[in-house]
Amino acid sequence: MGWREAFRHHALQTLIGIAWVGGVYALDPAYVPWLLRVAGAFILAIPLSALTSRASLGRRFARAGLFLIPEETRPPAEIRAVGDVLAHAGAPATFREAIVDPIANAAACLAAGHRPRLPCNTRAERRALADAALTLGPDALTPAQKSILLDDPAALARLHFAVWTAPAEVGARWLQASSEK
Repeated sequence: MGWREAFRHHALQTLIGIAWVGGVYALDPAYVPWLLRVAGAFILAIPLSALTSRASLGRRFARAGLFLIPEETRPPAEIRAVGDVLAHAGAPATFREAIVDPIANAAACLAAGHRPRLPCNTRAERRALADAALTLGPDALTPAQKSILLDDPAALARLHFAVWTAPAEVGARWLQASSEK
């Protein structure tokens, strides 16, 4: 979460915290140190939200052994088994393979987050992106656009079906390049 987004989501809480402390200070400044334990969380909502959402900070804490859950420090047998399988698996599928190859597409659909309550406008935007990807081909997409499609199982399945049923000139952009590997 960036600073702007944190501000947009937490500005009201910060204002409430500042007003609360200001009001108590006006009544009796002696209560402010006690109140800061509670209202301080309101006041610090923006920087805490922005800073704790950083993946780099999370990796740094993990390397230091901080904020880890038991499964990260002593993984159960099931998680170790999955790790062993992944270590011996081949390279992950490319974006093109996730669309063209049926097995890679099924795996990508299973890995994508299913969100049944996705807003209608977001669904429409993703549908439009999938349609554009079909006509323009995979090389015309930015990494961010590919990531959006890879995170939507409905778009992945729809694009897979469309590639295989599209007219030859449209499907060629996808199928030709996948056979050149």
